[in-house]
Amino acid sequence: MLYEIEAAAMLVVRGENILMVRENEDRFSVGKHKGMLSIPMGHIKDGENPMDAAIRECEEETGLQAVVDYPLGFLEIERRDKEQARAGVWVFNGHINGFKKNMSGIWMPFNKFIVMDPAELR
Repeated sequence: MLYEIEAAAMLVVRGENILMVRENEDRFSVGKHKGMLSIPMGHIKDGENPMDAAIRECEEETGLQAVVDYPLGFLEIERRDKEQARAGVWVFNGHINGFKKNMSGIWMPFNKFIVMDPAELR
């Protein structure tokens, strides 16, 4: 495996808002801390392609059905903690086309997002 962590993320913009999720638990092994905000993202399962993983993660974390519009890019992240793990993250742009269950995502206004303290974001 090229990366210790392989993940996919979905950036969804609706008007002047970005779809975000709030972490509800501490999982230090993947850099998650309770209360932090992020775009929907998560691990790619064995045999799963990155685009399908981004769609699945968005649905699991927000209750919303998403469709990928186009890939935004690939990020390589090196964690600087004791594990020194390298993560590869595929990022896709998408839009919402339905509801699967109760929505748990947060529509954050872009002008609020850009002034947030980076320590609050994952």
